[in-house]
Amino acid sequence: MLKRSGEFHFVRVTDRKTAATIKAGTSPEAIFLDGEGDEIHRASFTDGPSLEQAMTGAAKRASPRAPAWATVDAGKAALAVEEARRPLVLVFVDEKKDSEDTLKALEDRSVVKYHERFTFVRVSYRKDSDEAKKWGVPQAPTILVVESSKKEVLEKATGKKGARDLKAMFARVAARQEKK
Repeated sequence: MLKRSGEFHFVRVTDRKTAATIKAGTSPEAIFLDGEGDEIHRASFTDGPSLEQAMTGAAKRASPRAPAWATVDAGKAALAVEEARRPLVLVFVDEKKDSEDTLKALEDRSVVKYHERFTFVRVSYRKDSDEAKKWGVPQAPTILVVESSKKEVLEKATGKKGARDLKAMFARVAARQEKK
């Protein structure tokens, strides 16, 4: 645990009210929360190695990483929308720095927790392409969050976006999805 002490803040819960709030079920149990208080990992442990394994799992889930990009042939983003079971994130990018920065922001650890809630598709932006016209994309980078069942755009972000903007956008969509 000493080698991990810089990665985590440790809090020991001993009162019933706090344990009920975080839904602690077994003892001992390690519950890992992100900076916003959202749970990212939960594991029971019995000894040092099993606690180390739990900490490794939490670190892996919270580490910066690229989203799993769905492969789609050129001009076929509309088909991806029909086949997606989760909301689809269409990322229209080109070779410019703003697009690279936006793609890098999608890898930020504050955005990673939303990766499993969406299907991500990268689309090469061309100004007069059928895809750009169909989705009303004026420039790259542009990110569209599309409801796959209704084929409607839930959120649209145009221009260079940072991790903070993307996190807010994904949080809004996730909150709407949970209400349904």
